[in-house]
Amino acid sequence: MRSRFAAALLLVAAAAAQAQPAARAPVEVGRTFASGGTSRRILVAADQRHALTIGSHGDLCWWDLERREVLRHVAPRERYVSAVALHPTRALAAVCWTKGSHGDDAPVSAVDLETGDVTQWLPGRFDALQFDASGRQLAVQRAVDETVARELLRFDVDALPAIDLEAATQRQRDATFHHGLRFVDGRVEGDGTATYAQPTAARSPDGEHAAAIVKSTKSDGGLQLDGKTFTPPCPETWLTHLRVTDAGLVIAADIQGQLHFVTADGAMQLRAPHRGDALRLVFSPDSHHVAVLGLGAVRIVALDGTQELELQGSHIVVPGDVGGEFRIFARHRSWRFDAATRREVGETMSWQEPSMPMLHWLPGRGWHDPKRGGLTSQHRIADACMIEGAPWFAGDDSRTNLYRWQGSDWLKTATGSPFVSASLLLSPGNHGVVLVTCSSDLSDDSSSGAVNSFDLEGQQKWRWQSHSDFEWAVSAPGHRCLWLGAGSQVLRLDLVERSVVAHQPERDWLAADLLPDGSPFGSGLLASDGAGLLVFDRDWFEERRRWPNPDGWKSIDVIAVAPDGRHVAIAHRDDVRILRLP
Repeated sequence: MRSRFAAALLLVAAAAAQAQPAARAPVEVGRTFASGGTSRRILVAADQRHALTIGSHGDLCWWDLERREVLRHVAPRERYVSAVALHPTRALAAVCWTKGSHGDDAPVSAVDLETGDVTQWLPGRFDALQFDASGRQLAVQRAVDETVARELLRFDVDALPAIDLEAATQRQRDATFHHGLRFVDGRVEGDGTATYAQPTAARSPDGEHAAAIVKSTKSDGGLQLDGKTFTPPCPETWLTHLRVTDAGLVIAADIQGQLHFVTADGAMQLRAPHRGDALRLVFSPDSHHVAVLGLGAVRIVALDGTQELELQGSHIVVPGDVGGEFRIFARHRSWRFDAATRREVGETMSWQEPSMPMLHWLPGRGWHDPKRGGLTSQHRIADACMIEGAPWFAGDDSRTNLYRWQGSDWLKTATGSPFVSASLLLSPGNHGVVLVTCSSDLSDDSSSGAVNSFDLEGQQKWRWQSHSDFEWAVSAPGHRCLWLGAGSQVLRLDLVERSVVAHQPERDWLAADLLPDGSPFGSGLLASDGAGLLVFDRDWFEERRRWPNPDGWKSIDVIAVAPDGRHVAIAHRDDVRILRLP
C-alpha cells in the first residue's frame, strides 16, 4: 500500500514539475549605444565645407567643417564599410557595407547624406568605388570569383539602381587586385596608389597647406601644419591619418576614437561621434542610471536608454556617493555629476601633476578572433576608486604607480613594476586597496597578471602573480575574495588566506560581475561565456541559471550588475542593453 502511495506521489510531483513554466528570461527595459569608435577614413568634399568620416563599426558621419558639427549620422547596415566614394557635387556617397567574412556580399548602396536615406544600387560583392569628376559616372570593382580576379565596371549614375550588371557602359576583366580606381581619359582603370589609404601626410587640394603626423620613439602624437608643430592635449594620443582643407584646417583621427580639428593658430577641437566598443558599464548608487564608457566618449543614460550626459574624449567614471551621482575623472580634473538633475554637484578638484591616464593598452591583444567574441579594442579604460571619501588611481608613465588624493594634491604612495601595461581593477580591500594588473615583458614578449594588496598608506602588503594575463577582475568593496578571468580558467583568490581556487568552464568566460545578496538569485557570479548569460555560485562555481544571447549577438563582452541586484547592463560591440532580472 505504501509503495503504491509513494508511486502516486511521485507521479503527482512529476506532473507538477512538467506543469511549471520554463525559467523566465531577463526583461529588456532599455537600450542605448557606445560612442567613441575610431575613424577608418576621412573624405573632404569638393566644396571644402563638408567632410565624410567612416567609423570602424560601419557608421558614417557627414560634417559641417566650419561648425565642427555632425549634420547627419548614418547607422551601419553591416559590420564594416569595405569601400566608399564621395560624390563631387552632391551630398551623396556610394558605400559598400559587409559583414567582414571572406566571400560575404558587399553590395553598392547610395546614401543621401542630407536625409540619411539608403538605396541599394548594385547587388553582389564589390571592393572599390570611384565617381568621375563630373559625378555622372561611377566606376566599381567587382569580385567575380573566390580568387584574386576582379572586374572593372562603369555605370551612368542616372541609370542606377541597376539590377542587371550587363547595363555597365564599360566592362574590363582584370586579374590583378587594385586598392583603388581612377578615371583616365574617360575610362576607368585600376590604381594601385590606394584610394583607401590612411595618409600620415597630406596637402590641401590647392597645394597651399601641408600637414603631417610627427613620429617619435614614444608616440605618433605630434601634428605638423605648415611648418608648425602642435601636440594634442593627451599624451597617450596616437594619430593615425589626416586630411587638410584649402582653408588650412586639419582633420586628424587617432587610435583612441577621437577626431582632432586643428587650425594654423594652434586651436584644437575634439570630437568623438562614431559608434565604438562599450569598454565599461557603471551604475549609479541608486541603480537608476548607467554610464557607458567608450574609447573616446562617455554617455550617461537612464534605464530606458534616454541620454542624460555626453562627454567627448576619454574619461574614467565611478559610482558617486548617493542617488544618481557619478564621480568623473579627466586628466587634470574631477567632478561629480548628478544624473537625476543633470547637473554638476559639489566642488571640482583640479591639479597640474600628475597627468591621470584615461586608457591602458592590454598586452597580447594585437589580433582578435571574431569567432571567440569579446572586445575587439586593445585598450581598456584606466581605473580609479574611492576609499574613505578620497580618490585613488593607478598609472603614470610606464609604471603602475599608486596615487591617493590628500585634500589639495596627489600623493604617490607606491611604485609598481616598469613593465605594467594595464590595471584591470582598483578597489577597496581589507583595510586597504587591491590593484590587479597585466604586465608584458618586452625582452621575451610574454605576459602575466598580478594581484597587489596595499594598506591605506600605500605600503605593499603582499603580491600574487600568475603566468597568464587577466581578461577581467571583479570584487565587492571590503569583500575578502577576488574573481579573475585568466585565459581558460576562472580563479577565486581569497585575500585573507591568500589561497586560490581554479575553475575550468566549458567555454572561456569573456566578462563577469558579482550579484549582491539582494538579487533574485542571491549572491553569485553573473558571467558571459560567448553563448549567453550564466548565473554561478561564486564559491563552488555551480551553474544555477543560463539564458541565450539577445538578438543573435555573438557574445556578451561587458557586464555590470546594479547595486539593487535586479538590473544588469550588457554590451556587445557598440550595442548596450539594460535588463531586469526575473
